[in-house]
Amino acid sequence: SKARANEPLDWSELEHPAQWPGYAPSLAAWRHFGVVLCVCAMQMALYCGAAVVSARLLFHRFPIVKYNYLVKCIILSNFGRCFYVLMMIWDYDHPHTFDLLVDLFVFTSNFVAVRVWTGSGFVSSATIVAAGWSARWMVEAVVHAGG
Repeated sequence: SKARANEPLDWSELEHPAQWPGYAPSLAAWRHFGVVLCVCAMQMALYCGAAVVSARLLFHRFPIVKYNYLVKCIILSNFGRCFYVLMMIWDYDHPHTFDLLVDLFVFTSNFVAVRVWTGSGFVSSATIVAAGWSARWMVEAVVHAGG
């Protein structure tokens, strides 16, 4: 490696990944990744399910409502979750604060997306988003209680 004193390394100067010690993740790490992936998928599925159920209860009198668009707008408005990658890259003194800020950003994105999809007021959009987030928090509570 061409490490120079007091100068940051460039990406091209890093060692080849095969030369990193411990590069291959252990089986336990893959299992943990699988559990996290399943929990995230379950959270998203229950979030979308609760949002669709609450939307159907609110808009049952409109027969031509396409609920797949609601699911699409919820999934697309969760783009803020990509900011969690920053927690893997940079070290934070208060990671829970960053987590709260990302959740707040995603919540407001969900709210705006649902409000645009419904074309209605604050209360119906807030009800749909609150139902989804309640389902998401239920999954979190069950996971944290069990593990």
